[in-house]
Amino acid sequence: MQYLNDSQGHALTGTNGFDEPITYTVCRFQADRSLALMTVYRDEMGNMGADPVSVNLMAYGYIPMRGHTYINEEYLQLVKPLIDAEQARICSHIHYGSYNASAVDMEILIDNIEEIADQNSKEE
Repeated sequence: MQYLNDSQGHALTGTNGFDEPITYTVCRFQADRSLALMTVYRDEMGNMGADPVSVNLMAYGYIPMRGHTYINEEYLQLVKPLIDAEQARICSHIHYGSYNASAVDMEILIDNIEEIADQNSKEE
């Protein structure tokens, strides 16, 4: 699995809601092959795990452009390190579903992000 790095090649890191360290990676949603941003962590036993922060909104008629993904607004704090490092930016806000949930359209500004997603998806 290839992690996301900044322009100097350093791993992009942050913390989850429990102040535990996380790194980031991307793969593909099976439904439409769009980017799926994931947080990667180690549990207390040292086992690696990954959680998606992207949401697939294809069922609501939203398909992101290349290099973009949708992030549920409740997960914005998890992606703040990517935005602060200028490796991602929020382009717009979207409301979807019968409960008017909200997400952001986020562009990932890492040069080869589509290729990283392809490679990571092949490894799954």
